[in-house]
Amino acid sequence: MIPADYHLHTRLCGHASGEPEEYLAQAARKGIPEVGFSDHLPLYFLPPGKTIQGYAMREDELSLYVDLVQKCAQKSPVRVRLGIEADFIPGYEESLAALLSSYPFDCVLGSVHFIE
Repeated sequence: MIPADYHLHTRLCGHASGEPEEYLAQAARKGIPEVGFSDHLPLYFLPPGKTIQGYAMREDELSLYVDLVQKCAQKSPVRVRLGIEADFIPGYEESLAALLSSYPFDCVLGSVHFIE
């Protein structure tokens, strides 16, 4: 089995520290050949402009996140996957699918952080 870590977050998610380049340098030092960044998808199920501070990036930051990860991938000896962590909220499947299909994600980590 080849070691990999697909659950890295950037500062844009609001609860990570360090820079992506630092994560990649550490992965290289530890011999991890592949990583994936997977910040929390903006909270698509909330009214426009609403978010939960420190949990996920804002919707206007999603393109910035994609650009950040893609630029890091171009400079890194470690293979970098563009991922996202997406909350599943019943009744919002179409909104989620539309948002995810707008970006070239290599992987989507499904998560459930909100339970009624």
